[in-house]
Amino acid sequence: MRNRLHHPVAVLAPLTVALAASSLFAQGNLASALDGAKIVKASSTLDRQSRAENLLDGNPATTWATGKGKLREQYVIIELAVRRAVDVGAVAIDNSVAAGHPAEAALRHVKIALSSAGTLDEDFAQVKLASCVMGGGRQVFTFSPAEAEYVKLTLEGNYGSPDWIELAEVQVYPAGVPPVERTGTPSVLFLSDAAEPSGTGFAAVAQSLAGLGATVATFPGPGAARSLSPRALTGFRVVVVSGDPAPTKDDIGTLTRYCEKGGGLVCAVPAEAEPVAALLEALGVSASATAGTGDAVQLAPHWVTDGLAPPALSEGAALLTMAGGTPLATLGEGQVVALTGEVGSGRVVLLPAAFLHGDGSRDGLELWRRAILWAAAMEDVGEPQAPPPVQLSGAALFIDGGSGEPKLTFGEFHKALGEHGLTVSDFSGDLGAFGRPAIGEAKLLIAVMPACGELVALDIAGWVRGGGVLMVLGDAEADVPRLIAVNEFLRDYGTAMTLSPSRNLSVAVRRHPATEGITALSRPGEPLGVWCLQGVPLAEMGGTPVAMGRTFGQGRVIAMDAGFACDTVAPPADRKKPEPPYGIQLEENREFVLRCVAWLLGGN
Repeated sequence: MRNRLHHPVAVLAPLTVALAASSLFAQGNLASALDGAKIVKASSTLDRQSRAENLLDGNPATTWATGKGKLREQYVIIELAVRRAVDVGAVAIDNSVAAGHPAEAALRHVKIALSSAGTLDEDFAQVKLASCVMGGGRQVFTFSPAEAEYVKLTLEGNYGSPDWIELAEVQVYPAGVPPVERTGTPSVLFLSDAAEPSGTGFAAVAQSLAGLGATVATFPGPGAARSLSPRALTGFRVVVVSGDPAPTKDDIGTLTRYCEKGGGLVCAVPAEAEPVAALLEALGVSASATAGTGDAVQLAPHWVTDGLAPPALSEGAALLTMAGGTPLATLGEGQVVALTGEVGSGRVVLLPAAFLHGDGSRDGLELWRRAILWAAAMEDVGEPQAPPPVQLSGAALFIDGGSGEPKLTFGEFHKALGEHGLTVSDFSGDLGAFGRPAIGEAKLLIAVMPACGELVALDIAGWVRGGGVLMVLGDAEADVPRLIAVNEFLRDYGTAMTLSPSRNLSVAVRRHPATEGITALSRPGEPLGVWCLQGVPLAEMGGTPVAMGRTFGQGRVIAMDAGFACDTVAPPADRKKPEPPYGIQLEENREFVLRCVAWLLGGN
């Protein structure tokens, strides 16, 4: 397969497309059945109504669903509507599900591969690792143009359904067509021994990316083996590498193959390039004698550098050369200290480590942020639009089934719900009056550590199945018998709570309508892990969900740690290592719980 290097400046203006095929296909979808595209093979199919051919019919109401229980390595091969190979540069996917099918069956991760030679496994080369946003809607994934007659999509998982993976439409476009549009946000992995990105020199970069809604993680964490594996990189669009720790020999092989197959790679190069020298060599880059610190930095024209002031170079930088590479920054008489390039189907950006640890200017941070977006082939990602303010209406019930001496109170939560239009009736002091009549008068039930009798629990489950909505808040400081009782209540919903081993970590926010506009959350105290057979993670700590949502019949359920919604709790004064307070008044927790309630009540 032939790949072509396009100068990155081209993304700032419309691209000129030169196709080998007839001009009939020069500006359109190459995967339309009306034009002759067809399905060559699909790994499995649920039934006659869910055929793979539905992907090419232009109708988002018809879908392809994989076989029952088929949730890994499911694939479809599409023969494009062309007479010979053309340069392909984008694939659009609509991961909508059919009416009546579980929303959590929607496609989550997909590998996109192209072939100009045939349909055997060895004929395809991967050009993109992509993540689809739950909820359907067309997403466009761009990549470095490559010739193709066939496109293979390999599906990797859904949003929690144990049944199948489902998607509605696939469209394939020539290089530069359609116009670049926002396609979501990148998932970024920082190669670091730190427990989380905020424990690294990349803290400000990670926070900036999180502000776009990006998934940000580190590997492997403190004290863990450092050797990467292809599986560890699945789902990430970009890997960021520094010299601390230095990549191992196995890491280098994995990273190189990852990039060759379409992954993005950003490397912080120290002034003494030895820690990353082997990786640079594997990428076809040579690093020579360290440059001095006296010369001013000059930024070369590029999407990454457009409109930015040159960063400081107080610590010096190695001089870099790469066959086919494009300079980003130079010193003196054109000595290159930062560059971009391509390795196979992937993109590489090399920046001096001193740019990261320099003056901390806004332009320096923006340079790193853009470098990561460019490596992800996502130049189209911009600052997210502010979501509309939360508006609630109707009546809600609140019950607190915690211990006899509850440590958590929820006055601020009640106040916030009332300020946004929801009327709340509190039955915490009179559980005997709570039952079927009370449920029937409300739309939402908020229950803290619920441990209702079996008949009441069945009434609630039937109410939710018929369209009611339920929020369950778990208190990590409750005793084990209480936790067991709560899980008896949650069993009907395929959900359970357990004490999480993840402590003292920041909270990672996951993309979901309930988290729209939420970029950060404070840790929810002593966290409860939430396990849900068919749920979608809303927030995680160290990979353990601490908030999850799901549909249940015609209703919706969210289970989360109560630490997001309770009144602010300060740690005991005698604690040896004081931890920060937590609760609804901290950071964006208030907005988070309000948006969760809005989603439960019918938000998209």
